Amino acid sequence: MIVKYVGSKELSVTIDVERIESMHYLDLLKDDSFSGERKNYWQMIYVDHGEMKINNGEDVVILSKGDVVFLEPNRSINLSRNEQPLSSLLFVSFICQSSAMVNFKNYSINICDDMELRELFRKLAIEARMVFSSKLKAHFASEQMLHLCFTQLLIELYRKKLDSFQVDNLFLKRDFLDDRVNAIILFMEDNLSSHINLEVICKEFYLSKSYLKSMFKQQTSYTVMNYLMLLRMERAKFLIRENRYSVAQVSKMVGYKSVSHFSTVFKKNEGLSPKKYLESIKMLHRNF
Repeated sequence: MIVKYVGSKELSVTIDVERIESMHYLDLLKDDSFSGERKNYWQMIYVDHGEMKINNGEDVVILSKGDVVFLEPNRSINLSRNEQPLSSLLFVSFICQSSAMVNFKNYSINICDDMELRELFRKLAIEARMVFSSKLKAHFASEQMLHLCFTQLLIELYRKKLDSFQVDNLFLKRDFLDDRVNAIILFMEDNLSSHINLEVICKEFYLSKSYLKSMFKQQTSYTVMNYLMLLRMERAKFLIRENRYSVAQVSKMVGYKSVSHFSTVFKKNEGLSPKKYLESIKMLHRNF
């Protein structure tokens, strides 16, 4: 006899979904829209077919087939079809107080090429129909299976995040129609540690300040300086995750002279201080 492993352990629960507040599978036709409510629960959106426009009150972003996004509690959104004859989405609002959920803030991923995750979404949709449809007879323990499927989906999505350590911010698009805008973004990315303002960019690209501001806002929906700030926060998160630099060093590397100012901007944007953000990453390694 060969014993592969043996042991006894009380199993811990890292992500515990307390309640699924609502679950909708929607086919949006012309002029249809759907709004999420500003309440104390998380919201997950999965685009199954077509394209969607998501308006979070500040930005309008296009979601494509396979996109999955999470919105933290107390954020309202409006979803509408984007030029496609038919667009379909799965919308889930849920309550989860687990500390690991902080890592789903601004989480986004595209799963078109991930058959395992797509299969999990398919199983979730099947169990949801059994639970919520009045026309179908529920299978044995359908509600428990729905809970298990959704919990597994959350864990697998975050394991995907942990494996890559490179979570794209869906609200920070980089490829725009105007090549000048793309060149400006590349210039800012290459010079994040330097002092950059409108005057510097105008001089580099031979643009007037008013034209720069108007062109950039029209193409990206962001002001130049707000986009620069988001680029700096994205780079800062990457550097913090590397766990090789102090907060002061990271602050300097992304262009902030004052550590306190950097920490204030980081917390306002991410909901956590730089140190707390690093602690959440370390916790993630332990739990997953």
